[in-house]
Amino acid sequence: MIETINPFNEEPIKVYEEDGSDSIESKLELAATSFNDWSKYSISKRCSFIESLVSTMQKHKTAGARLMTQEMGKPLNQSEAEIDKCTLLCDYYIKNAERYLAKQNFYTDDDESAYVVKRPLGVVLSIMPWNFPLWQVFRFVIPTIVAGNTSLLKHASNVSGVSNWIFQIFQEAGFPDGVLQNLLVSGRTAQKLIADPRIQAVSFTGSTEVGKIIAKTCGENLKKNVLELGGSDPYVCLADADIELAAETSLKSRLINSGQSCIAAKRLIVHEKVYDDFKDVLVKMARKQTAGDPMKSPSIGPLAKKEAIRDLQDLRKNALAKGASLLYEQELSFTKGYFFPLSVLGECQANMDVFSQESFGPLVAIFPVASDEEAMRLANQSSFGLGAAIFSKDISRVQYLAEEIMEAGTCAINTFVKSDPRLPFGGTKESGIGRELSYLGLQEFVNIKSIQLRSST
Repeated sequence: MIETINPFNEEPIKVYEEDGSDSIESKLELAATSFNDWSKYSISKRCSFIESLVSTMQKHKTAGARLMTQEMGKPLNQSEAEIDKCTLLCDYYIKNAERYLAKQNFYTDDDESAYVVKRPLGVVLSIMPWNFPLWQVFRFVIPTIVAGNTSLLKHASNVSGVSNWIFQIFQEAGFPDGVLQNLLVSGRTAQKLIADPRIQAVSFTGSTEVGKIIAKTCGENLKKNVLELGGSDPYVCLADADIELAAETSLKSRLINSGQSCIAAKRLIVHEKVYDDFKDVLVKMARKQTAGDPMKSPSIGPLAKKEAIRDLQDLRKNALAKGASLLYEQELSFTKGYFFPLSVLGECQANMDVFSQESFGPLVAIFPVASDEEAMRLANQSSFGLGAAIFSKDISRVQYLAEEIMEAGTCAINTFVKSDPRLPFGGTKESGIGRELSYLGLQEFVNIKSIQLRSST
């Protein structure tokens, strides 16, 4: 059995029964059978189902947003914004899918011609996280099914209600049975499914440690996979930066989803010439943040899981023991709920765990550096490479640093890192393999097939 818990009041929400072996087998077979029909639909017909899905999702927006907030603590206004962002993603692929999947002509010589077609692979297994329980699913599943694949969704257990809600709105939107199905199983069971011959590919979003296990299993079974893994994004404030902009943007990014985002600002690397001004602005802003009932849309809600509190406490304790200073700690009066006080650490160094490990929550770490060169070196001194941001008034120079020096899948200049349906998203190093979103995400789970043609005369 799977029990979901409200992280604000620690009260049970609902108990779900896991899928047994018979149910799993039935869903696998239905996904494979459904693919035979769904893959033959025209792209425009598939998109018509997506249009219906958008209407259905907006119709049930209030219920979906409240369910997200109840299950994982996201402030309600952010849950509502997440649904709207999923709508934008759907609209993007409705408008562009036919063009991105169209036949491409190539010409080799006078006697031969060639062209490329993009055909779906089959059943794609998705293993998704809890922190953006709707967006993470939609950014995978919409391009995947528009391309003609079917999918089995194994969502994080603590958002089982959201997972069911997704399945229900797909049903109400009129999708054929089997195009998307919900698997209520453990992560270990989902991993075993990768070997099933009916599974053709896997999309996983989650921790680097689990991603390596998924990649190994996919490799052993020669299955295509896309992995969006952890991040410890550096936000670099160079000596000539707009300090107000850099500090405000860094804190805003750090507190997205109460700090539980792979692409949140996690290592604030600041030139010593502007360090004092930077930290003063950031602490001033930190004092204005509120924590509380996520249904009332505070700045910061509870963490999704109780064990996350201990992880953040350990990171803060390690940093203070190695010489960091506590610039600010939020006062909390809650007797219940998985809350961690917004904490700002100054004088952080690269030998601290908060530098090398991913922090998931409202813990801000500022690292002073003596030069811009040291700032860039420290930014790249990480096993992660998901996102990064650089702040500077010298646009031509900072573009060079972003393009040629920074080791990351996404680099933002004078703004914060975010995912956008129109842009490819993914990481390098231990932050992942492959890309989601844009035309590249649409083509991850297709067979790019070359057709060579020579006339018979």
